[in-house]
Amino acid sequence: MKKFLITILCLVGCTVAQAQFMGGLNAGYAHGSYYKKPYFGAAVEFGFLRTIRVGINADVLMPSTERTETQLFYKEDMMPAEETTTTTLKYFTFSPELYVKRYFGKEREYAYNGFYIGMGFSYKMFKYNQTVGDYNTGIYQTTFQNAEETIKHPFIGLMLGYEFAAGPGNLGVELKADLPANEVNGYAIEVKLPAMIKLGVTYRFGNFVPKW
Repeated sequence: MKKFLITILCLVGCTVAQAQFMGGLNAGYAHGSYYKKPYFGAAVEFGFLRTIRVGINADVLMPSTERTETQLFYKEDMMPAEETTTTTLKYFTFSPELYVKRYFGKEREYAYNGFYIGMGFSYKMFKYNQTVGDYNTGIYQTTFQNAEETIKHPFIGLMLGYEFAAGPGNLGVELKADLPANEVNGYAIEVKLPAMIKLGVTYRFGNFVPKW
């Protein structure tokens, strides 16, 4: 029993001794059905067993404002009117994520230079505010209404990237596909947000290897 406990403690100690804590930034361009915008984010990673990293990331798509000319209709007979108004739509997407990455490459102070693959789980929050411009409500009406809502949906992320040494940390390029989950815990859910492809750069810095 004593030998078994010593073995377990040694394994845990070796794993912790190889641990690395890293902070990082990421930026790039996201492409989806109705969001094609730059994004910025930050991440914290914990690495162990030299080739595995688990991290928490949060990124935000750049806020957008869209203004469109909106048709008005006569209230009496719903016939199109010559007058129009303007509908303004403001929105942004916030996306916290938990992920794991597996590295294949050359070791450098417990950090790997080379390719990696990964998978993550995120929960995107798409917040929008729709405002219809002023018009004579006694005569006209429109199919658009003022609205404010936050749409939330789980996503599965698949990533492929490459990192190389750059100063005290690693600089990388990452391609990622965020796919909406249509089932959670065995239950089908309505897909509220479309898939998204991201291409960006990452920088992970502040390697810290505890001396245990």
